[in-house]
Amino acid sequence: MIVLKMKKIRKIIKEKINDCSTHLSLSTQKLLFHVKLI
Repeated sequence: MIVLKMKKIRKIIKEKINDCSTHLSLSTQKLLFHVKLI
């Protein structure tokens, strides 16, 4: 039971990290784009 919970939590954390990194890369791309426009 506990092991399953740990795996689930780990999976959720991984997904959150992935979301964060994609969001970060998207914002950096936007920033770069704006810098190129200026």
